[in-house]
Amino acid sequence: MTTERQTPASPGLLRAVIADDHVVVRTGLTRVLESSRVATVVATAGSGDDLVQSVLDPDLRADFVIMDLGMPGGGIPLIESLRALRPTLRILVYSMNDEHDWAVRCMSAGANGYVSKSADVADLMSALTQLASGRRYVSQHVSEQLLDLMISGGQEAIERPHVLLSNREMDVFTRLARGESTGAIAEDLGLSPKTVSTYRGRVLEKLGLETNADLTLYAIRRGLIAS
Repeated sequence: MTTERQTPASPGLLRAVIADDHVVVRTGLTRVLESSRVATVVATAGSGDDLVQSVLDPDLRADFVIMDLGMPGGGIPLIESLRALRPTLRILVYSMNDEHDWAVRCMSAGANGYVSKSADVADLMSALTQLASGRRYVSQHVSEQLLDLMISGGQEAIERPHVLLSNREMDVFTRLARGESTGAIAEDLGLSPKTVSTYRGRVLEKLGLETNADLTLYAIRRGLIAS
């Protein structure tokens, strides 16, 4: 378990937990939050399981989380679990995954906001302020893309067929594209290897592909995973 408790929370500020599998990211985000006068960090976590434990810890009384999407035990299922466990919890996803393909999925799963790790610190601060006031946050870039999607109709699905994947299919797809084995994916998601194989077959069919290598090439070309 890599959960780390921080200094006691300051009165009147949101009590935040930061979850990312990279220590340098957790350290940097802690500094940003502590200087924001919006939230104070009560714990950090290195995996999805650790984040859930922190959220359920009655001593921490967390009411806000910043979480990486690609950490062990992360992804859309983690957002859904957190929302089910703590309906009032404010969830900000902070991820390298492309906003175009993940922001709306995360929001529909229960996240309150989405910020790309490539964004400026000002964008992160804006997101914190929005969530602190009870509002949702997506970048101007994502807002414009959503408007374009409404106007263009089905053209998006023709050019980027992965938008038709369900959240679970998208999660399995990106894990396979990153080279994770069916067994590892099954264990991390709490599924049987047979079920993961079924999702794999659906993804290949919907994308018109044949092999895991094809999935990797598709994902890299469209910015879904880092090359």
